[in-house]
Amino acid sequence: MMNTAVMECSVTALKGGAQLTGAHPPHYRAHPPHYGAHPPHYGDYCNNEEFSDVRITVGETTYFGHRIVLATASEVFQTMLSSVWCSTSELSLEETCDCEYAFHEFLQFLYTWKVELSEENVIPLALLADKYLVKDLAALCISFLVEEVCNENAIPWFRFALKYNVEKLYNKCITYVSHNFEHFHQSGKLMELEVSELSLILDSGAIVCKSEMDIIQAILKWMKGYDRPVQENLRDDIVKLFTSVRAPMLAPADIDKIEKMKEIQDFVMLLLPKFYMSYKYHSFGLSFPISSNDKKFKNYVPRIYTERCGTTFNTTTFWEHNFQTPSHMSSKYGVTLKWKYQNGKPNELYLLPSPGIMHCMVNPYQLRVVRLTKRERKGFAEVKIINDTVNQVSNFGPCINMGSSTGYENDIKTHGLTVAILPASLPV
Repeated sequence: MMNTAVMECSVTALKGGAQLTGAHPPHYRAHPPHYGAHPPHYGDYCNNEEFSDVRITVGETTYFGHRIVLATASEVFQTMLSSVWCSTSELSLEETCDCEYAFHEFLQFLYTWKVELSEENVIPLALLADKYLVKDLAALCISFLVEEVCNENAIPWFRFALKYNVEKLYNKCITYVSHNFEHFHQSGKLMELEVSELSLILDSGAIVCKSEMDIIQAILKWMKGYDRPVQENLRDDIVKLFTSVRAPMLAPADIDKIEKMKEIQDFVMLLLPKFYMSYKYHSFGLSFPISSNDKKFKNYVPRIYTERCGTTFNTTTFWEHNFQTPSHMSSKYGVTLKWKYQNGKPNELYLLPSPGIMHCMVNPYQLRVVRLTKRERKGFAEVKIINDTVNQVSNFGPCINMGSSTGYENDIKTHGLTVAILPASLPV
């Protein structure tokens, strides 16, 4: 029996408009929730007329649905099927042909929370998930797309990511095309892109190429092969694409060669500012250090040049391999450093003695060492970056630790190892 004083206190508080609470609420020990042995499985009711209270027409196909399931899985369906918006049991949806074809799999996910993704259905399912705000399915689709980027789908998925602002997929496709730039350039796949799309790729600092001249050759190939509706637009296209060229990374001999190319004779005057930037850099260099993350000075940051700044060799052939690479791109600081690589110590590079090099080592250098190889995937030898490190070189005879090759040993034996040594910054 409740204590009289407590009862009176509670009634008085209730009359005064306050919340009714006991004077001494009991304390119970919390227990974990219990679950039934057989949770309900709604998959059996997917597109099943039994208990169905709504019909969904997509194209020429009609599906049987259940309001509570659809409304629980999708905020959009919840709104569409509410009594305020929907006074009928018929729902007609307009979708593209691809989405119509994938709608049954989309509906199955709403009932089962499971989906089998493939390169054929992932795009339409991603679009349906985005349209109807099914966040879990959207996340699964994006994860699948990012994981499965390859030679065949990189360009179309890049365009999809750009159109629908899918940042993770966009970044992965840009990186993939950049690392395999030589293949996409030589195969002509870059010609599938609009000028604005191509300029985004050419802007990437992750491009692996022999030298900046590869970028010029890619632009010229695109000029010849791209089918533009108005030929007069070519002038604007060329100027836009050349803004992505890192002119200071071109040697003076390269600039001279470009100026004489027949393909751009009509545009030379428009490109003079770029040429001037290159000549000035090679004549005077820079009087301040730069950061690779500073977009303002991106023209002075080298890409991953495998010919001008590195070498490729087969580790099964050479026990000791010497190669030379410029420590800086500017002729003012153009010092050739000679490095030694030994198979016995595959993670290390040694700077070797060279006449006249001592005076160049007074100021510290920051050298970026990129190691890469290739890996067979889906019948295509794709470039894989083993590691990318920045090393401080402040005195003569240093050893640079390039990082482990764990997991890449077989790929290196098959395709060889490429080492590129790039300037990470310029000395003051």
